[in-house]
Amino acid sequence: MSYSDPVKTIDHIPQDFDMKRITRKRPLEQRRAAKQARQNVEPFSCERPSLIWKVVVLAGALAIVAAAIFQGVLNGSN
Repeated sequence: MSYSDPVKTIDHIPQDFDMKRITRKRPLEQRRAAKQARQNVEPFSCERPSLIWKVVVLAGALAIVAAAIFQGVLNGSN
């Protein structure tokens, strides 16, 4: 089959067939309880960055910026 072949219709699926999936909602009280349960969950300790990691990341970012400036000064003096 190539791209120049005419498009063939699919005969085995009826024309009025609804392709949408039927999804049924849960009762309202179940949805509210699930929403409340999701809001009450505390994040794990590894998901909350501590002050030490914030300082480490800041120092690393400053080191990268300082190295870029230093490289620019060295390359600019030539």
